[in-house]
Amino acid sequence: MGAKFPIGVAVLYRQFQQNDPISAAEVHTLEQFLENTLAPLQQAMQQYGAKQFVGASGTFDVLEDNLPHTANGEHYCAIDTNDF
Repeated sequence: MGAKFPIGVAVLYRQFQQNDPISAAEVHTLEQFLENTLAPLQQAMQQYGAKQFVGASGTFDVLEDNLPHTANGEHYCAIDTNDF
């Protein structure tokens, strides 16, 4: 399955943060957006039993920074799909 999910930090910042710090309402709207946007990915993970993802750029950098991971190297990071 190849898909693009526009959830990089720059995209989310432009779309959702109007206040500094971000307001509770903005956080709620952002969480709803992420749930809706990532629903097809969650469904595919369940349907196909995905064990690994391959990706690049900001979205995967954000995931690496915010999810526990089991292995990392100079140019890669392994994130358990259960943590996703």
